[in-house]
Amino acid sequence: LQVLPKRNHIDVVRKFAQLEFNKGEPERGRSLFEGLIADVPRRIDLWNVYVDQEMKTGDKKKVEDLFERIVVRKLTRKQAKFFFNKWLQYEETQNDSKAEEYVKAKAIEYAENHPRANED
Repeated sequence: LQVLPKRNHIDVVRKFAQLEFNKGEPERGRSLFEGLIADVPRRIDLWNVYVDQEMKTGDKKKVEDLFERIVVRKLTRKQAKFFFNKWLQYEETQNDSKAEEYVKAKAIEYAENHPRANED
């Protein structure tokens, strides 16, 4: 990282974190991702890659906890819709109807608490 330009640091660390998840130790990958999102919490693409990696590991609790963290962030309606859809699709693949209902309820709650800007 010391030899790379600053603008490349995030992408390199993200790639190392993905490699840790896939080929190395997932816990080290989590640590790298946690460091990244602590440094640049507004980078939605990093949250998305992080949740994708967690979904591949198969730890349902960690995936759900990460989705919970994402949807309480300040998101645009489009970003929130994307993550709620992704979360719902994940729960559908897990065949967990109780969790599906929970995600739907959270999405409705989010929509009620974050009304559109230009509605009359």
